Amino acid sequence: AAHQSGRGRGPTAEISVRGCADTLSGYKLANALVGRARASGFIGVREDCRVASVKRLVGGKREREQRQQRKGASFQVLTATGEEIRCDHVVYATNAWTGGVANGFRQSIMPVINHVVSAEKASRESSLERRIGSREEGEERVHDPSAYALDPGYVYWVNRSDGRVVVGGFRDKLADKGVGRCDDSVIDPTLDAVSSSFFETVVRSPDRPEAKIDHKWTGVIGWSCDNLPWVGKLNGRPGEWVCAGFSGHGLPTTFLSGKAIANEIAGKPPASVWSEGGLPSGYAPAEIRHQKRGSWYGAGD
Repeated sequence: AAHQSGRGRGPTAEISVRGCADTLSGYKLANALVGRARASGFIGVREDCRVASVKRLVGGKREREQRQQRKGASFQVLTATGEEIRCDHVVYATNAWTGGVANGFRQSIMPVINHVVSAEKASRESSLERRIGSREEGEERVHDPSAYALDPGYVYWVNRSDGRVVVGGFRDKLADKGVGRCDDSVIDPTLDAVSSSFFETVVRSPDRPEAKIDHKWTGVIGWSCDNLPWVGKLNGRPGEWVCAGFSGHGLPTTFLSGKAIANEIAGKPPASVWSEGGLPSGYAPAEIRHQKRGSWYGAGD
């Protein structure tokens, strides 16, 4: 559901959109795409391979003329293990870590930490779902797979059809609101304690004492300074592209955003990907956007 007050923007608009949500696994989708890419024989995929630097190469006159014909540039990408990759185009699809590899983005896309827990055997009639998450059809209680933003917007809740509940967020309990943290290899003890307390007081249902947290992990959001993604060619930097800063709402838009960039690099019209108008104009990496200082400390929803 969405509500817009309309203050200073014309008449008030109130819109409620309801339907199935969160039925697509981003992890499974990514794995399927990687599998198809590898199977094609044209694309190599390297995992656990951290990029240390991206350097633009100048080269001689002949090399520069060849690059102009290909409408690309020449880059040297170095990995943390010392490996070198040469390429004509670089796409920074690095989301929260974009500021570490792409010049000019350190203050435009900020890493923001969140904590996520998954609870198995959690009742579909947990205390929260009884209040807002279920509906009656005749005598049958129907599972509602929608996602909810709580507290206010700092915590999100997803009901799964197998009885599992996934709850994430909690960064409002940190003094720095998790802003600037990019290490997803550790779990913050404060967030761990807060999420466990939330599970005990809100998620667990009295009739399901066997419900328990079975997984917990750290998620890092790439938060844009104006809450809009950065998608497209970088101004004045031939061969450099960005597809990042989705601010926690990437799943609905990342697929077509990446496809639009791929089409443009391949010389195909990007307009057919989204609509006749192409990518939303607000996604373009315009220089003026770098001047904005974002709402990273707010919920952003």
